[in-house]
Amino acid sequence: QNNVFVVRDGNVLGLTVQQQTKIQSLSLIESGLQPGDQVILTNLDTLKTGDLVNVSEQGILTLEDELKRLPFPILKKLD
Repeated sequence: QNNVFVVRDGNVLGLTVQQQTKIQSLSLIESGLQPGDQVILTNLDTLKTGDLVNVSEQGILTLEDELKRLPFPILKKLD
């Protein structure tokens, strides 16, 4: 619904984004995120802006990881 939570400096920040398109669980965001933003994908019902979080490196997925996981062999990251 064009709202996401990201982690910045260990804090949760709610942002409004412009979604260009969506393919199953993958959304192409046109604006609203900064390079390097870590988007939170779980526990969304319990978070609010300003909450302190500890990001585990084990739980971080890159775009490449997500593309490998999805059943879309025609999708790939363009440099």
